[in-house]
Amino acid sequence: MSKLTTIEKELVKKLYTIWDDDEFVLGIICDLDDDYERKFVLDFIESTDDVTPEQIILLALNIKDAITEDLIVDDFSIIKNNVEIK
Repeated sequence: MSKLTTIEKELVKKLYTIWDDDEFVLGIICDLDDDYERKFVLDFIESTDDVTPEQIILLALNIKDAITEDLIVDDFSIIKNNVEIK
């Protein structure tokens, strides 16, 4: 097993503040391929008030779209290019 990167360590700490659940944190970390994707999620968390686990799960599942397109996660809705997708 490799050591966690600095970004991974920071993201893990932030994820535990959102939901103190090992499966949630591990699931998010496993869904993200590299530090670029992890930093994207970390920036989202830091720039959003009252982040929910659902928002982070949706973001992690849709990270490829989120990086290549304009994506906003709001509760259980995803707004992409100003069109709401449920």
